[in-house]
This record gives sequence, structure tokens and C-alpha cells, in this order.
Amino acid sequence: MLAEPRHSPGRSPRPHPACLDQEPFNGAYLDSLGWAYYKQNKLDQAEHTLRKAVERESHDPTIREHLGDVLAKQGARSLPSSNGKNP
Repeated sequence: MLAEPRHSPGRSPRPHPACLDQEPFNGAYLDSLGWAYYKQNKLDQAEHTLRKAVERESHDPTIREHLGDVLAKQGARSLPSSNGKNP
């Protein structure tokens, strides 16, 4: 698991990038790390990481949804299109 489980209520998961050391271009790992950043409200880091994940796994609707959630929380008016690029 890329994000460490919560040890106490209200504590966000901490990113554990050890998996990325072995597979730095794995879209699923990048998605997990980006989502952990989102849960910690580290939105810039989440966006950057999830954009990398979408570049590698553009067909994965869950990764695209996670990026959309980050962008929406940041107040973005347009979300990424299905081809992975902003309109």
C-alpha cells in the first residue's frame, strides 16, 4: 500500500513513496500518492502527482476522477477532457 493507514481518527494518510522508488512511472502508484496528498489538503502536490498519473494511465476513469476532485477543490472551472488535456 502506498499510503500508510491512519493510526488515529482525523489523521490523514502519509504518502509512502517507497513503491515509486522501484516503479517511478507506475500510474496506479502515482494515483495513490496524489490521493494521499489530496487527503492532506496538499492540493498543489496532489495536482502535480495526479497529472503525472493521468499522463501514464489516461484511460483510467478513477485517476481522472481524482484529478477532477483536486481541480474542483482548487476552484477550477474546467476539468481535464477525456484525452488528458485541459480545454
